[in-house]
Amino acid sequence: MKTIYISGAISAENRKEVEKNIEVARKWAYLIWQETDWGVFCPHMNDMGAHDYGVSYEQLMKFDLTMIRKCDAVFMVPENWYKSKGARIEYRYARSRGKPIFHSIEEIKQHNKNGMSFRDKREAKFMEGEVDHHDQDFATINHLEEAM
Repeated sequence: MKTIYISGAISAENRKEVEKNIEVARKWAYLIWQETDWGVFCPHMNDMGAHDYGVSYEQLMKFDLTMIRKCDAVFMVPENWYKSKGARIEYRYARSRGKPIFHSIEEIKQHNKNGMSFRDKREAKFMEGEVDHHDQDFATINHLEEAM
């Protein structure tokens, strides 16, 4: 069974928004499990509340990047991944590792049929620099990899 990592915003301005982000990611995780033949790792369910117990952002990101390495692909939560520093780092890390990146269940199904992945308009804009976080994200990835 192939495995897919769910990447999307977790952090937010307040607890209610954090819970909303977690619920959005959970729904995508369950939909992917139901509609595809992929096992799902959803860090939103693993990481929720970790800050309350003293787990640092850097510790969580190191673990999340380790899980991306272990998974076959990454799913970017369409509602919010591009707004999240952590999800952008995960995106760049997955791309640097040659992992397929999906933005919809249809893309996963197409990949299952054809062995190919697609870049949607949002990803193309990200790659063209319309969402400008590349250098900072790569610096963070390099820092986290050195600490692994």
